[in-house]
Amino acid sequence: MSKKAFIHLSDLHVAAKQRVGGVDNSERANKTWLVAQTDEDNHDYIKVFCEYVKKKYKDYDMSLLISGDISDMSEKNEYDCAETFLKQIMYELNIPKERLLLVPGNHDINRKECQQEAESDNSKQAHLCNHGKYKFFAEFYQNITGKDYPYDDPIVDLMPVDDEKLLFVGVNSNFKIGYVDGYGA
Repeated sequence: MSKKAFIHLSDLHVAAKQRVGGVDNSERANKTWLVAQTDEDNHDYIKVFCEYVKKKYKDYDMSLLISGDISDMSEKNEYDCAETFLKQIMYELNIPKERLLLVPGNHDINRKECQQEAESDNSKQAHLCNHGKYKFFAEFYQNITGKDYPYDDPIVDLMPVDDEKLLFVGVNSNFKIGYVDGYGA
């Protein structure tokens, strides 16, 4: 049995340096480590992170658990850069897709798309707008994991670790949150 390391990342908040939804978030973006640009600073940050993990956990089989808030505003360019960053981490740390568990956070809900979907649907549950709110996250999820995003299931994915008798369950706590803020379930 080989040694295993489970790396947990949360709240990456890859932020756009632009006006999003009428709000200038460039000041906020400057306060995050990862911005929606594939510039040298972002790659240096990821490189240092990967070098630290490789040194600290040499000869470990690594798995990656990402528990939401990959983006800051759930915009496409944020996910495009997050995809580059996560693929770099997975490559550097030799983490295959099978050892990745990825779930959305409340910042991964595109409320603008969700509201548009809800306004065009008169059904009782229209405010939940499961497809619109994950418009860009679902594409990102498919590009990273190779799987379709499970829009209609609160369990996003499972990652069994058979030789350790472990099962990681990726639960979407945003499943019942619509275009207005709400509590996770």
